[in-house]
Amino acid sequence: RVLVYQGPGKEFLVAQEFEGVDIAPPPGASTIQVSNRDFVSYSQQGVNMIAWKEKNKDLLCILASTLPKEKLLSLAQQITTGS
Repeated sequence: RVLVYQGPGKEFLVAQEFEGVDIAPPPGASTIQVSNRDFVSYSQQGVNMIAWKEKNKDLLCILASTLPKEKLLSLAQQITTGS
């Protein structure tokens, strides 16, 4: 599944899910642990990415956006907790 969103400015967000795929972080990526969950963070040329594996599922979730990395991580946390 893929979701693409463009905000009122020039910001955009792409969300994508992949079944049966593991996270293969690119060089320079970092892992951030929040609430017993590992998020992979990577930025390049003004685009930030946050990726994580859904617990108890073989599902890789990725958010990519021009939003600030901290805001994107907060959004990913909200998605994983269902709030």
